[in-house]
Amino acid sequence: MKRLIVPTLVAGIALLSGCIPCLHAIYTDKDLIFDSALLGVWDDAHDTRWEFTKIDATTYRLIMVEKERQGIFDARLVKLDGVLFLDMFPVEPDWPKKTNSDFYQNLWVPVHTFFVVDSITPKLRIRWMNDEWLKNYVKAHPDALQCDVSYRGTTDNRLLVTASTKELQAFLLKHRNEEGAYSETRELSLKERR
Repeated sequence: MKRLIVPTLVAGIALLSGCIPCLHAIYTDKDLIFDSALLGVWDDAHDTRWEFTKIDATTYRLIMVEKERQGIFDARLVKLDGVLFLDMFPVEPDWPKKTNSDFYQNLWVPVHTFFVVDSITPKLRIRWMNDEWLKNYVKAHPDALQCDVSYRGTTDNRLLVTASTKELQAFLLKHRNEEGAYSETRELSLKERR
């Protein structure tokens, strides 16, 4: 297993606890699609609001609000072998330049994360890879996916997937239907069309 020690501050990761951080995107340009049905404000049963607006032909701006905290992401719909994913990448925070040193700001390393999108209408139904399943799988199969097992997220020790986009895509497709690999479905209801 390749080890990579990266001092990291992951913006918005508290909103996404349980999601798998990845150094590389799960897509190439040819994998991107855009569906206007995703545009709007979505709410879930956990009092989290997801607001999608259009940036360009393949990119959404996603503002996630959970209680008083928010994360801002560039999000893209990805279609791999008929399976729809949502890749999210944090927008660099508006650093208060006077209070953070250049050294500190240079250590901020944004990461991708992803969800499986089971449907967009009538409800947005998503699942994320189970962190514990992945830890156990990588422990039992150390060469299956390049990860750093010493990465510290904002809440606990986590895996940081360091595999290339191509390797990550192959892994996701191979395990897309494996029992326990993904969370239960989380449903969001459209509250306002944008």
